[in-house]
Amino acid sequence: RRGILWRYPYEDLVMQPLKLTVSGLVREETGPRALPPLGKRPLFMTEEGPRAAEYGTLTHNALMAVDLMRLRGLSGAALEREVSKQLATLRATGRLYGDLEPHLIIRFFESPTGRRLLSAARVEREWPFNLRVAQDGERFLVQGVIDCCFIEDGEWVLLDYKTDRADDPAALLAHYRPQLEWYARALREITGIPVREKLICLLRAGLALTA
Repeated sequence: RRGILWRYPYEDLVMQPLKLTVSGLVREETGPRALPPLGKRPLFMTEEGPRAAEYGTLTHNALMAVDLMRLRGLSGAALEREVSKQLATLRATGRLYGDLEPHLIIRFFESPTGRRLLSAARVEREWPFNLRVAQDGERFLVQGVIDCCFIEDGEWVLLDYKTDRADDPAALLAHYRPQLEWYARALREITGIPVREKLICLLRAGLALTA
């Protein structure tokens, strides 16, 4: 009976992953209640799911690929022409696919946050990282990709681009804040440079929320 009922005393530790993405770690911390409810149909079968996800990917790719130096000092019609020209070139050379309207990109670089980004001497985009974390006596690796960060007055400003609808900005801020906290921790611990500001850039609404 003792043999049949015996359980390995470290069974819970064995089930813990050695490597987590930031979003996966946030789910581990917040628990299953934070997960969105299941839809009646799979995401790939809905009309809006794939389009929204693809549009977000296209927008991120465009913001990563545009030549920032060529956008500095431009505004209005000049900025619009340059962004449209660059996006057309990226599509023609196979670096960007799909039909992406340039208005979100143009409006972002016209915004105060976009102008701060363009004036920064050091900018990192789509910056991948691996961070060693010790938590509850266990060590694991956290993996993620930071959309954008730039140095301002000797400190990092962290940007996270979102193409979600902004019907409830406060709810979006609460949802994504834990994710940005981990990004900021990784940026600070890996580079040794403090993070002065964390911003969620809601591109569709033209808003920048401080996390």
